[in-house]
Amino acid sequence: MLSWFNTLLEEEIHHLKTEKTSAFTKELVTACRMKTCTLNEVLTNATTGNYWIRGLLRLIDDRQQLYYVACSSYFTKIKYDIGYRYTCFFCKKEVLASLRPLVIMSIADHTNIILVIAIQEDGFCK
Repeated sequence: MLSWFNTLLEEEIHHLKTEKTSAFTKELVTACRMKTCTLNEVLTNATTGNYWIRGLLRLIDDRQQLYYVACSSYFTKIKYDIGYRYTCFFCKKEVLASLRPLVIMSIADHTNIILVIAIQEDGFCK
C-alpha cells in the first residue's frame, strides 16, 4: 500500500549512508541534543523551532491519505494523475504532478493536546 513511501525512505537512507554529512544529518544530530519539553512549555515559549515532546501521536482520521498531488515546483493541490506532465498555472513551468506529504494528527501529553497539520515544504526528500 505504501510502497512509494518505502522506496523514498530507502533512497533517503542510502543517501545518508553515502554522503559524509547532509543538512538532514546535521539537523538530526542537533535535534538529538535537545531536551524534552511538555506541550505547555512549547505553547508558553511560542517561538519557532524544533522540540522533542514525549507524547501520543494520533491520526485524526485513520482513513486519510498521507499525501496530495501537486506541482513538483509549487504546493497547490491539482486534479492531475501522478506523473502527468503539464504547465503549472502558478509557477508557469512545465512540471510533473507529484506527491506531497500531508498528515493531520493530534499530539497529546500529560499537560495539553494540540492539532498539527504536518507538511514538508519541498515535498519528499529529493
